[in-house]
Amino acid sequence: MTNLFKAWLAYQTAVVDGWTGMWRLGLCSWERYAALQMELLNGGAPPRRQGDRCPSGASFTDGYGRRVHDIDPERDV
Repeated sequence: MTNLFKAWLAYQTAVVDGWTGMWRLGLCSWERYAALQMELLNGGAPPRRQGDRCPSGASFTDGYGRRVHDIDPERDV
């Protein structure tokens, strides 16, 4: 004769595992939907850089190779 208590316990464990998996999947998809909705409401485009990217002069904070406005004495004389 089978043990009904163990069978019933295994059945309930399987039901609870399936139920929690269903809720986990539902909440993950809802979280993804909310993130996509916020991305859409924020414009969908990546944020743009603020401020002037042109260098203001020869300094250590200006990016090397971006000094297009510097004076070249051999060329500009």
